[in-house]
Amino acid sequence: SKNPIYQKWIDTYGGEEYERGVRAVISILDNENVSEKEFNELKKHFRTASVYEYMFWDSAYRLEKFPFNVEKNKGV
Repeated sequence: SKNPIYQKWIDTYGGEEYERGVRAVISILDNENVSEKEFNELKKHFRTASVYEYMFWDSAYRLEKFPFNVEKNKGV
């Protein structure tokens, strides 16, 4: 990115340190013994979180505004 602020963000998530952290968490989760029911619950929660993540970035891309004044809710 030509913008240093964005480049710093890109470097964080595209760097080797972040990848090592992700691989470590994946390894921990892969070594857990969970039932099929628990695994299906985890998949459901992961999908829900992914949908919210998509919605967050989509709303930013569309420059959407909150339907309420965010400033009034500081510290809440």
